[in-house]
Amino acid sequence: MPEASYHCGHPGCRCMIDKSQGEFCSDYCRQAAELPTTEAQCGCGHPACQAQVHAAPELQSDG
Repeated sequence: MPEASYHCGHPGCRCMIDKSQGEFCSDYCRQAAELPTTEAQCGCGHPACQAQVHAAPELQSDG
């Protein structure tokens, strides 16, 4: 039976993970969650967050 899914522990991340993965979907999110700044977007590179970047191009950096 699969574990219950929940959101990654990084506030800007949209990834759904199961309990067996821990609190975060990636090392990127684990490290980003420790920083005092909050990100509007997630850079983990997973499909859910890639879709977020492509859906909101006005939030992308120009440089």
